Formats: sequence, C-alpha cells, structure tokens
Amino acid sequence: MALGDEIRDVLKTVGTKLSVYAGGSGESLATEYIDYDVNIRTSNPFHREFFLETTFPYDSKASAGDVITFAVTGQSFVIMTKTPVIFENAVIENDNVVYRCNVSGELLRPSQQINPDALNSENYVNVFASVRNPCYGLLTESNYDNDWDVQKEFGNYARREMFLYVPNAVGIEIEDRYMPISGEYYKVGIVRRRVFPETDIAMLSEDTR
Repeated sequence: MALGDEIRDVLKTVGTKLSVYAGGSGESLATEYIDYDVNIRTSNPFHREFFLETTFPYDSKASAGDVITFAVTGQSFVIMTKTPVIFENAVIENDNVVYRCNVSGELLRPSQQINPDALNSENYVNVFASVRNPCYGLLTESNYDNDWDVQKEFGNYARREMFLYVPNAVGIEIEDRYMPISGEYYKVGIVRRRVFPETDIAMLSEDTR
C-alpha cells in the first residue's frame, strides 16, 4: 500500500469527520477525515481564536476557498491555503490552513429602481437582490492576520471597519450588503483579492441605506 493511502486510512480511523462544500455554490463535494492542531501557545489572539493547521488526505476533494463543516461540533471553516506534501515524487497528504467561520448570513447586491409611489420620476429606492445565502465567513474587528499598515494604506477609514474573510468564489463586490443572521447590516467598502489564493478580505462598515 502506498504511503498516501496509509495516511488516508489512519485519518479515517482516528481523524475528525467533516463535510466539504464548494466555496461559491455551497454544493456538497465530499465527506472526509482530517487531523488538526490548535496552537494554544501563541500570543496572537487571531491565531489562537480562529487559526487551525490541518492534515487532509492526499486525494482530498477540498480546495482553497472551499468551506468545511465538522460533523461533531457543526463548526465551519474556510480553507485558506492547500499545500501538497510530496515524498518520493508522490503527494502523500495535504497540509491546509483553515480559518474558523464565526458568521453566517446573506450577501446581497443593490440596484436602484424608480420608486413607484414617488411623484418625482427621479426618485429611486435601493432594491437588494440575494447573491449567496447562506454565506459563511470570518468577521473580525481588527486585522491581526497580516502586516498591513492600515494607517498608511487607508488612513483612519480602515480603523473604523470590520474585516470579513469570505471565499473568492462567492464574488463579493464593493457596495454589496452583508447581513449576518444576528441581524446587523454591513456595507462592503474595500475588497482585497490577492492576500490569499481563493479567499477575499472585505472591509465592512454599518450599512444605513
């Protein structure tokens, strides 16, 4: 038996069962077993709270940008990176970094339409169309995850914002509205698309539209 098959069998015996969903469509892709480590010694609050290093089987259907959900806890995670481990010219496992999703909600996109009740034909109302529901992501008040100089790049604007990590395939855009199931309304102000391979980081602020 090849080493990759042996590792996969061990993961299936002692690992954690999860479901894999496509980041964009939410389609169920596979049921797999993984191993993971929690870094409890780190002083970085972001890593301690949301970051997991994981081992997936060599033939995993999961890709960067997909969402996984643990069978036992129901917790969902976005796969940030997928790194094949090669031994003797063959992939034996995938070392993936995942971030825990702490929000689920609906992503909506605005379009202006004429208000049929207005006397002035130039009077418009905002109408929001659903883009993705449910839309899983990681919502944080501070961007602990990298070395952005937010003061230099975005000035005080960035310091007032929330950060939403969301799969790139969802297609989040500037001016979109994100509505978590907790009931808040957030407006997308800036989207950074190249920090991670298949995950976008959107800056959100309170949406008063």
